[in-house]
Amino acid sequence: MKTQYLKLAVASLFFMIGCNPDSTTEVVEAPNYTGQYQSVPYESTRGEDPNVTLLLAQEGGKISGTGNWNGIIFNFDGTLVEKHLIVAFVLKGTNYGEINGSLDTWIGSDKSLAGGFQLWNNMVIMNGAIRFKSYKV
Repeated sequence: MKTQYLKLAVASLFFMIGCNPDSTTEVVEAPNYTGQYQSVPYESTRGEDPNVTLLLAQEGGKISGTGNWNGIIFNFDGTLVEKHLIVAFVLKGTNYGEINGSLDTWIGSDKSLAGGFQLWNNMVIMNGAIRFKSYKV
């Protein structure tokens, strides 16, 4: 009889511990990176850093938007995996013809972007570091 009471007491203790309302966790929403991003020059003394603006829209893991690369407007599509952003685009009307482009960046805690870019076609290949600051739209 004592063992049955002991089993009942232990079972109710586990039930009370498991149903403690103070230990419930609120659902945390994933951040949304929709907004405007402006390139920020590195400490380049030669002034070779591109001037890039991105108007970015996020839907789940998909990224799309419009950008401006040194005065050339382009549309882009991309992918977001956790805090890693990959974007592909085409620059039309350049001195080198159509240029394919990509950005590969990590997203900082302040929604800044930092990583690299690559531009290429059959005449030219360019790459370099790039970073962006987030602005509220």
